[in-house]
Amino acid sequence: MRLSVSFVICFLSCFATSANAQILDIIGTKERLNVPQEFLTNLFDCKPFETTVKSAPDGVVTTMIYNVAGFENKKCVMQIDGYTGVNVHIMQKCAFTPEQAKTYANAVFKFQNKGYYSYKQFNLIEKDPDYLTASQIMTDSNICQFHRDKIDLTPVFRKKLAACQNYEEVQHLNSVDITRRIVQKNNDICRLQITFTQNLPDLELRSDKITPELQQHIDSFKPAVYNFNCAFSQEKKNEYLAILQALVVPEENGFDFSAVQRYGQNSEFQFIFQNCEFLAK
Repeated sequence: MRLSVSFVICFLSCFATSANAQILDIIGTKERLNVPQEFLTNLFDCKPFETTVKSAPDGVVTTMIYNVAGFENKKCVMQIDGYTGVNVHIMQKCAFTPEQAKTYANAVFKFQNKGYYSYKQFNLIEKDPDYLTASQIMTDSNICQFHRDKIDLTPVFRKKLAACQNYEEVQHLNSVDITRRIVQKNNDICRLQITFTQNLPDLELRSDKITPELQQHIDSFKPAVYNFNCAFSQEKKNEYLAILQALVVPEENGFDFSAVQRYGQNSEFQFIFQNCEFLAK
């Protein structure tokens, strides 16, 4: 899990160019691993405090509300609420003993100052003692509760596709725009146009300055556009519908992130790539 409730749906990394993938990695991970230090300072002594932070990991604007409520029944109550650009609310609420509050705040503070800014370092991150200390506290159901809304990004599209009715929608996910068009039905064939566009994330919400290294990658960034024409039989249309349905992440009260990870397996893109005509520029 992450050290905050920042929530990311990984999507089209499988076909990013190397330069694009590197800049997305640098931009996204720095934001994901960032928890306000003022929040940690107040949590350490359990002083009431609240702050709201907007960031854009991978281009998806996320609003985080960090709250230290103070002591209730001799426990330090902390709540973190996250609202993502895909209209999903995630909440973590913890009731720490004074010792646990200090241990957690100190572990996160030390972890954040180690410079793990890339998921390519995840083999190091997952073994880091401070990461493990914070994770063990946050995943202890006797200390913290977790809730995540259901994530369903294609309910209207699936309904229209089932009847092959003309329809168009655009979704903005993690620096990727997905345009899905149902254009016509010929006998038993349903025709669609699908476009995947990889864009540069919004840099205005970054919490730190743009380094020369990052600027070099920004200058080399090139949007990647992938257009497909699809002609689906009833059988193939049903396969596509099944894939989209499988990507729905159910509402959850717990720390099972496997459902979110399943969304990051790029199965929709892979299906479209394998079963549709790729239109080269």
